[in-house]
Amino acid sequence: MTADTTEEVSRTFAPGGRGSDLGLALAVVWCRDEPTRAGELLWVGPHDRRVHVFGRGDEAPAAPDHVRAHLVRQRPGQTLRAEPLLAKRLSREQLHIRRLADDRLTLDNRGRRALLLRGVETTHAVVGAGDVVMIEGQLLLLCVTRPAVLPPLMHANHGAMHEFGAADAAGLVGESPPIWALRDAIDLVVRDDGHALVYGPSGVGKEVVARALHAASARGSRPLVARDVASIPEELVGIELFGHEGPGEEGTPGLVEQAEGATLLLDDLGGAAGPLASHLGRLMDRGEFHRAGDPRPRRADVRIVATLCDEPQTLPVALRARFRHALRVPGLAERREDIPLLVRDLLRTGLADHPDLRARFADADGEPRVAPGFLRELVEDPPDGGVRALDARLWRGIVAAPGEWIIAPPHPKDLQGEAAPGAGDLGASEPDDGSSAAGATAQDPDDASLSAPTEGATAAGRVIPAPVWDGAGRGPLDPRLAPPGLPASVSAGLPTLTRAERIVLQHVALNQTSREIAKRLFVSVRTVQNHRARICDKLGLRGNNRLLGVAIELARYLGPPEEG
Repeated sequence: MTADTTEEVSRTFAPGGRGSDLGLALAVVWCRDEPTRAGELLWVGPHDRRVHVFGRGDEAPAAPDHVRAHLVRQRPGQTLRAEPLLAKRLSREQLHIRRLADDRLTLDNRGRRALLLRGVETTHAVVGAGDVVMIEGQLLLLCVTRPAVLPPLMHANHGAMHEFGAADAAGLVGESPPIWALRDAIDLVVRDDGHALVYGPSGVGKEVVARALHAASARGSRPLVARDVASIPEELVGIELFGHEGPGEEGTPGLVEQAEGATLLLDDLGGAAGPLASHLGRLMDRGEFHRAGDPRPRRADVRIVATLCDEPQTLPVALRARFRHALRVPGLAERREDIPLLVRDLLRTGLADHPDLRARFADADGEPRVAPGFLRELVEDPPDGGVRALDARLWRGIVAAPGEWIIAPPHPKDLQGEAAPGAGDLGASEPDDGSSAAGATAQDPDDASLSAPTEGATAAGRVIPAPVWDGAGRGPLDPRLAPPGLPASVSAGLPTLTRAERIVLQHVALNQTSREIAKRLFVSVRTVQNHRARICDKLGLRGNNRLLGVAIELARYLGPPEEG
């Protein structure tokens, strides 16, 4: 989106509304044809009871009480209208959206693409903050609470802001209210030379914030000195910090003297806070310290910035009081709408070092291909461990991916080789003659090429993980291990699926067409269509849209698909 293709829209989205009014918005998590849409919003005000028509293009609806819903990009103090969606597979009136009085939205599907809520197709959905919906194969949307306009920045003038959705100069990624509040706080703290504490959950980017505090300050021209203080033995804390006298006149300087005129970053304060408290008092108050073995006082011009994976109240009172500033870095669960932007940034950065992987998992513009089911999982259940854990999970998805889309990897307990509960009870082997556990079913002539390999077999040089449900891929699927909320017909039909049908179902979960599946498995399109029809019959499903919704729900448990 360029400046000449956007326009600032009204700060009152509904009659009588104010920029501070909290409304509900549908945030774009994934858009198949336009991946840079991630982070854009469709906002509905708290007092707006009109029907908002959402879809391709921007034609005004004919009904008098209907208005065209526009995607917008929010920045502090302004809301910019985005270009109309161009996705040809979306209908012009795909969704009719209305705000309810109880802080929820109703979504009525009017388009040719199915609407999926929690993986199940529906024509009418009621969603609240935290719910994720998909327009079949095209859009993934997260419901969030947002003001009409983000509060303007109080401590800085970001006239020339970074690109929407990209990392800023400090390396922070996100467009949510919590991350903009953090940026504003950073802009204030860098103006003052007081000591600062940066705290928040593990892996959320506290060191990134700490380095930003140094780089943008008056001390930024000198190198930052950083030390993981949790690894310093208690008896050596004083020597590490202040150095010691030796045979020579100069002795050995410590971290404080190395950081003269700059910033000393004490990373992971936590358990070391007690021993440090007794050493840092005079330094933080007066800039005064003593080397070990030298009674003479020394002075240092140094700013202390520390990180903490806990609340400040866990620090000794004397130490906590010496930090003039305390900045909290929000966790991923507090800014779920930023997760697709983080995914995009992590993958673009990571794949840049691997041209072969970039060619496989990114398009010509470098946009990563991430399966929408994987993104939905990350948004609904952000990984513990923050951005660091998110990056690790993405790379495990790359390892597990059989094709050109990064898919959800097995969960940690599966990677550790733990069998899913109840898997050991499955002893029956699937018949090799094409019959199902419930009775004989004619096997397609191409079934042999779809047979899953035994445990440890490989395809295209990669080990194929066995499906989670069937005890290393040999027995029928156990309905007791299915996700909760599936229709009874699906749970009852799972054990009757043949191995070939399971493989096709795995590919359906990636939203692949019959032609795409046939190409990957080296079988005819008709063979795949026959398998899909038999799967629908066994699971009591009607139509491919319903099959897609169920397949997405089952994807994690079936494991990643194989290629022929």
